[in-house]
Amino acid sequence: MKRISILLAFIVILTSCENYPKCGDADVVNLALEVCIKEVRFELAYNKFYEEEIDKFENSYIGQQTMEMLELFSMMSGGSGQDIQKNIEKTKKEAESIIRKIIEGESYSDKKYLKYVNYADSLVNLSNIQLINIRTTNINKELQKCKCKADFVISGSLENEDVTITYTAQYTDDNVLYVEVDI
Repeated sequence: MKRISILLAFIVILTSCENYPKCGDADVVNLALEVCIKEVRFELAYNKFYEEEIDKFENSYIGQQTMEMLELFSMMSGGSGQDIQKNIEKTKKEAESIIRKIIEGESYSDKKYLKYVNYADSLVNLSNIQLINIRTTNINKELQKCKCKADFVISGSLENEDVTITYTAQYTDDNVLYVEVDI
């Protein structure tokens, strides 16, 4: 009987040493994919905002004329043309922050940026987005952590794109799966 209990204890110790997430585990892949999709949504939404609000203004003839007039008025009132550029940069940073918050699920009362997120969501929903060719590049058994690579593939309504990403998966001290993605 003692021999069986010792053998059983050895098996338990052996299996507990292998208690790290695997790169291809469904939960790991789903979390990595979720992070990638959030980043795609952000990029699409921010680029649409930039195209409609900034680029169109800065690069159109009317926009350039307006900028020159604003700079002239600014200088006449003791300001500088740099004040306008600072306001444009402030608007870009505000848009970036608010769009990220909306994508993270935070509610925001200003609906101005919601249309850009909705635009991004409509494109993402019509696309096929997946992780393929998942491979393990490193395992740290002591930290119960694995490092992975995969091809992030987008096809459908978005341009067909293939990007290699790296991600790590690890359990926290509370035994919660934690995935970090580098795109």
